[in-house]
Amino acid sequence: MLSELANEDELLVQQILDEWAQFLHAVTIDRQQRYSIYHNSFREFLHRKEVIEAAGVSIGDVNARIADDLWKGLF
Repeated sequence: MLSELANEDELLVQQILDEWAQFLHAVTIDRQQRYSIYHNSFREFLHRKEVIEAAGVSIGDVNARIADDLWKGLF
């Protein structure tokens, strides 16, 4: 799901998750791996305007893509 949302290769996304492991809390629910950001300071860093702008996205865009994907799964 993350690779689809990011429009990136699954292997690349897994490599990034492995590199960011110290910042992520992973849990398995219904045989799916789920992630949340473990450190508030990292979450704050990711939400800083210049970081988001450098990635070429906005938090609203990310939230909308996630919501769209969840809606598709329901219908």
